[in-house]
Amino acid sequence: VRPGDFVKILNGEVVPADTLLLVSSSEAGICYVETANLDGESNLKEKRTVTEISHLSTGQLEALRGTVTAEKPTPNL
Repeated sequence: VRPGDFVKILNGEVVPADTLLLVSSSEAGICYVETANLDGESNLKEKRTVTEISHLSTGQLEALRGTVTAEKPTPNL
C-alpha cells in the first residue's frame, strides 16, 4: 500500500496504514478501526466517511480523479 492508493478493506482485514475512509457499508458512514499496528493502542477508533463523496458507487469511485489535501502526519490518529 502506497500513499494515494485506493484500497478496499473488508471486515477483519489488517491494513498497516492510516487511511481516509471514502465509503462504508454502514448507512451512517462509520467504521471502527484498531490502530495498534500504528500507535500501539488497542481501543477502537471511530472513522467517518468523506461526506462529499460517500454517496458514490464503486464504479464512480474508480473513475474519480483529483488531489487530496490532508494534514501532515501526527501521532494523533
